[in-house]
Amino acid sequence: MKIFLLFVIFLGSTLGQCPSGSSFVSELNACLMIDQTASNFTVAEASCVSMGGHLLSIHSIFQNAIVLAYLQQAALTSDLYIGLFRNSTSIPWSWTDRSTADYQKWASGEPGSNLCSTIRSIDGQWHGAACSQNLGHICAVSMTASCPRNWNFFNGTGMCYYHGQNATFLEAEKVCRSSGGHLASVHSDAENDFIKNLTWSTQCAYVNTWISGTTLLGGTFDQSRNRTTWWSDGSPADYTHSLRAFPMNSCPQDEEKCGGGNWRIGRYSINNSVPYPDYVCKTAAISHSQCPTGWQYLSLTNACYWHEMSSMSFWDAEVFCEAFGGNLASIHSDSENQFIQDMVWNPSCGQTQDGFQLGEVLLGGVYSGFKKGISYWIDGSAPDFMHQTCDLFGASESTIVMAAHPNKCGSCFEGQWFLPNGAPDSNREYGEFICKAPAYSHLKRLHQ
Repeated sequence: MKIFLLFVIFLGSTLGQCPSGSSFVSELNACLMIDQTASNFTVAEASCVSMGGHLLSIHSIFQNAIVLAYLQQAALTSDLYIGLFRNSTSIPWSWTDRSTADYQKWASGEPGSNLCSTIRSIDGQWHGAACSQNLGHICAVSMTASCPRNWNFFNGTGMCYYHGQNATFLEAEKVCRSSGGHLASVHSDAENDFIKNLTWSTQCAYVNTWISGTTLLGGTFDQSRNRTTWWSDGSPADYTHSLRAFPMNSCPQDEEKCGGGNWRIGRYSINNSVPYPDYVCKTAAISHSQCPTGWQYLSLTNACYWHEMSSMSFWDAEVFCEAFGGNLASIHSDSENQFIQDMVWNPSCGQTQDGFQLGEVLLGGVYSGFKKGISYWIDGSAPDFMHQTCDLFGASESTIVMAAHPNKCGSCFEGQWFLPNGAPDSNREYGEFICKAPAYSHLKRLHQ
């Protein structure tokens, strides 16, 4: 017999940043470091590599202008090595980072017969240089992997983990989804040990009928097959840790009912209201260059998303999003729909003041009953995707709302779209909406 229960582990902020002395330049998506120590080209490149980067490569007139402004801000007047080189005058130029040599900014008469290159700090022109010449240089280094504040990075998975406390399954999953993640899945002994150490406790006191250190994961278990069957983040159920007769806890090993990271089956269903002492969220590491504070990044679309919980009409919400350089969100795939659903998901079934359920969010599309599909997205993108809908009401034209709450809260299933029978030009207000803006686009304001 298959029984779907919860895993619990009985277990006893790292911010990404540029290397010291460098500055992040968003237009290049890199940390730039100027080193005025005189060295030849080979030593200069080795210095950049030691920091995780290379000598700077430049690929457009725009990037060159940004670099020039950066150099002038530093009040430099010297020539600095960049990463363009060649092994002889008979072969093309290459970048040390192996990117395409698709742009050059040589000064008149340059580069001559030289095999290495520099950028002049006063005008941004490039000059040839003998590779043995001792000069300063400029490095481009990628930002280190980062996690939201109070989260912890694990090199073994490249993911970020958050230790929360005192929440039910649905409450904990909501917290995790609000940061772009889910309750943690586990796929190796090393990852299990990392989570064990993250939530380690030295006490064996009981909290809400559980021993302290009992840590909720995002999985279900099939007792008939003695294996994991499902993770809330959709990852493969490819790992099951040791199950023991006694709970595994963060207490010392010689304490009764305390263990070292083993699993046991939770005694409550997913919808139960009894909180667990501890839980762990898991989400992908991010780069601070991608989105402003509070926005969430989706690599599939290379866009940033903001969840606003304020009552506004369709056009007022659009003006709000435009103030940040974006628009009300368009959706173009099941994956993007799932991302937004996870981001705004609300386990509560209460109503907002405008009559919508919590978790019902306005999108930037307009539905046409004549076309029986999307008429247009307000951001001008192609109406090339229509998600599963409910409660169409036969509207000739209507805005589109996503239901991002448990199925029991209304007639729509989680993630479905419905039409509130309100044209975009009406004064009807919506309690929640989603903004979408291109990543790296210099949003006009930052949420703090």
